[in-house]
Amino acid sequence: MAKIFLSYRRADGVASGARSLIYQKLQEHYGAKSVFMDVERMEVARDFRECLQEELVNTDVMLVLIGPDWTELMQQRGGGEDDFVLIEIETALRLDKPVLPLLLGGAHMPSAEQVPESIKAFTFIHGVDMDTGRYFNEGMSRLCADLDEHIFMGHISRKKLHKGFWYAGAAVAVMMIVALAALTMGEKSMQPVVERTAVSAEKVAVNTEKMAASTESISGDTKEMAKSLDKIASSFESLKTDGIIEQADSANEFYHNARIHELEGDYAKARAAYLGYFKFKQDKIDPHLRYTAMLRVQEGLEGARESYAILAKTFPTDLLAPQLAKALLYPRAQRVPKLQQLASEHPDYTPVYHFLALDYSADRLGARSIGDMREQKVYLARFQELDQAGKLLRHFVDQEQATGWRASADAALKELQAQMATTVLENPVRLTWMKHNAGWNGNVAIAEASTELWWKTAEMESFKKTPMMDYVDNRTGKMLPTPYFSLPVKQVATEISIKYKDRNGVERGPFVFEFEPASQSAKNDIKMLQMTNTSWVSLREFDGKLLLYFTTLLSYRGAIDKITYGVDKEIPATDFPFAEWNQSGMAQITGDMKTYLTVPLETRFVTVQLIYKNGEKSEVVRFDR
Repeated sequence: MAKIFLSYRRADGVASGARSLIYQKLQEHYGAKSVFMDVERMEVARDFRECLQEELVNTDVMLVLIGPDWTELMQQRGGGEDDFVLIEIETALRLDKPVLPLLLGGAHMPSAEQVPESIKAFTFIHGVDMDTGRYFNEGMSRLCADLDEHIFMGHISRKKLHKGFWYAGAAVAVMMIVALAALTMGEKSMQPVVERTAVSAEKVAVNTEKMAASTESISGDTKEMAKSLDKIASSFESLKTDGIIEQADSANEFYHNARIHELEGDYAKARAAYLGYFKFKQDKIDPHLRYTAMLRVQEGLEGARESYAILAKTFPTDLLAPQLAKALLYPRAQRVPKLQQLASEHPDYTPVYHFLALDYSADRLGARSIGDMREQKVYLARFQELDQAGKLLRHFVDQEQATGWRASADAALKELQAQMATTVLENPVRLTWMKHNAGWNGNVAIAEASTELWWKTAEMESFKKTPMMDYVDNRTGKMLPTPYFSLPVKQVATEISIKYKDRNGVERGPFVFEFEPASQSAKNDIKMLQMTNTSWVSLREFDGKLLLYFTTLLSYRGAIDKITYGVDKEIPATDFPFAEWNQSGMAQITGDMKTYLTVPLETRFVTVQLIYKNGEKSEVVRFDR
């Protein structure tokens, strides 16, 4: 059996859109179990690299789908450990597997300078131009013939595949048509079709287990193509159809025909059926998404944008689905503002939040800033809020696709929560203070890479930028900004504002902090006591006596309200009296002050606990003799 591995990037528009068609054609020629496409099929709770190694060891050839955005996306990922495409190609080259680049949508092979060192050899492989439009079927036939001749040496051909596969394939085809018809037509409108086609469906039915196995093997992402067959069949298992509905006269029937023609590769008829559907002016999003995905496969992004813009002019201005579909055909820099404007004008339009969240996802951006993660969380939360209010399903013909969006939102939110605490997403900046003889140092800690840093007090008219350090941040490749600034020793209480530029050059902030010198001094003193708790007291023998010294605690008594101790007791209960000190920092210890007391010579240990002036209690600290 032939073994083919398909490598692609989801964010590479043309390649991602064409992959399902390529996957389907390869399955038709080599068999349902011969083509591996998605890492999602790998076992859970296992190292991706280990699973990938096992899959590629038995692979005969890897096909790398390269669209116009492939090289730029590779560079954005920067060769990180989470770049699955890079890992796939590295592994295939290391295992000396044949690797064949398929150039889609006018894409070109990357140069050696545009890819990581580990796959430079890949750039010298001759790529194959693949038409994704009118001549797609011819191109796939030539590709399969070349693979048969040069990779599989002619021992696999469509004629020689096991006879049982084709019987199963026939049954699968019927199930696909059944499911898609059910998807687009209500149960009531489907009943006549069901009655007409039950007999023909039974004629091609085969053993249930074989049919289920064939069904499970046909999978793929359905943003542009059909739902995974097993999911469709499970939703509509009681319905059957005999394919194209002649003389379609309803929106659902036109949509059904469009999907069937599209799956058969007859894009001219699919396009005509979609246009028939659009005449009904329904405000459902999934037909528009499928239609624009088909246009992108045929015409590329710019061609699809031009073609759909002409169609969009025929829709009433109050329909939101065409506005969303049109915005999605722009590059991200233009697309995101258009989506944000649509969300602002129609805050209850649920589908727009799905795509805004997607545009701030790791799949789209690769390395993300905390601001990007925060934006994604906001849009995901709004999407779920509207869904729970019953404002999602109304926008779909295919409600299974809406279910997929729900699952995607749940998974994305869980991933965000695992990556970053909510408090950090809301405020990634922490400001701490250290007092010295000349004044205060404000130390800024940011939970992500930054390229510039500014600060100001409430009294300052403008922000002041900290100077750059003589160090390069290996996360950004740029110089590090100095992460601290100074205030005078007599600085009064004020507000401190901090802002910074993230790794993408986006300005974040300002983040505002209260600065109150007295309370900050007390915090510093408490922190110092906590850091030195192993030396709070000491036991020393002198002149036949055992003395318990409290010198360290008395040095920072400005932050202490009460000192309690216990001799050979786990819970301290006796107060140690001391002279009050109302200033911060090191306190004076005069000669007349009591700094120690005498304890029994047989004492084994002492426990100490502090109550600070802010009301907090320290832990009980034990000091063994």
